[in-house]
Order: sequence, then structure tokens, then C-alpha cells
Amino acid sequence: NISSHTLFNAMIPAEHLQRAGYIYDRSMREWCNKGASVDDDDSESPLPQHEVIKVGGSVSFMIDKVHECAGVISLEGQNPSIL
Repeated sequence: NISSHTLFNAMIPAEHLQRAGYIYDRSMREWCNKGASVDDDDSESPLPQHEVIKVGGSVSFMIDKVHECAGVISLEGQNPSIL
């Protein structure tokens, strides 16, 4: 879940992130696209550009569901895109 200024909660389920091509790197605690490669033995070639979703990052998404409980609004999204 991603909290936004304590006014509401926004989340994108892992299944939606995986469908969008992201995998979770437990050691780095971030989501990155499947095409990302940080293990490049050839130091002459630059690392490929890749998208990473991590704490402090910005992601746009389509709101799929809106939940409300005890005055707290929770947005559930899909189709993430790095800003």
C-alpha cells in the first residue's frame, strides 16, 4: 500500500503490477520491470534504462475500486505507469 498524506490510501495489487511487467526485488525493496537488468558483466556497455517503483517515487494508475471504512478512503488501482 502507498499512503498519500494520510488523507487516503492508494494501492496497486501485486497481481496488477506483475501483469504490467514488474517483479518485486526483495533485497532492494522495490518493483522493477522484467526487462531491467542490473547484472551486466560487460562494463563497457551501459546498463539498460529501466523503470523502478520504490518508496518516494511517483506512479500514475487507473482507479479500479474505491473503498471507504470509518472515514478513510482507499483507492485500488491498475495499469501503473512511472511518472
